[in-house]
Amino acid sequence: MTMAASLPVFGGAVFTRWGRKSCPEMSKIIYRGQMVGPDAYSVGGGSNFQCLPLDPDLAPSEAGTNARYNQLRPVHVSVNEVNNGIKALPHSQHLPCVTCKASQRPAQMMIPAKSRCPSGWNSEYKGYLMSSATATSNNYRMEYVCIDSKPESIRSKSSPTKWYGAVLYYATADCDGDNNIDYCPPYKNLQPLQCVVCTK
Repeated sequence: MTMAASLPVFGGAVFTRWGRKSCPEMSKIIYRGQMVGPDAYSVGGGSNFQCLPLDPDLAPSEAGTNARYNQLRPVHVSVNEVNNGIKALPHSQHLPCVTCKASQRPAQMMIPAKSRCPSGWNSEYKGYLMSSATATSNNYRMEYVCIDSKPESIRSKSSPTKWYGAVLYYATADCDGDNNIDYCPPYKNLQPLQCVVCTK
């Protein structure tokens, strides 16, 4: 019996590795950047993070003094979370990011509360599920992202006490109140949730 030729793989999974400057093995760098988002302590702007390239193609003109616009600002991890788990990251340091392509694996997904991929899937990287704090003065909401468990940093240009931009905190399951999720246990209150980015 003649073996059927393997079908070619078209495309490839593209994903962002938050908190690192390099892609995992078997993945190629598309571009490196800095993790940015809107100011967590003011209204307006987007609600998602961006990996801002290090070599932008600038627009031909400025927005103008009377134009309305929103400013992207650096993202860093709360000092409390650094002390609790992410010890490799200095206090107040901004986070890098890198956009990667896994050419031979066209599908990708991020799984919250897991550190391993399903059978048949490849683990690109694992980390902690993080977002902005729940209790802020204006209840500003940001997306959840998987921050690499061993993040690198970009040296901050600001004072460690100058809190601006988005500040990341661990995501945890609510298992101690009226709004408990339905699976406590195995989830535990205030236990940081891991995450894993998988490709196939």
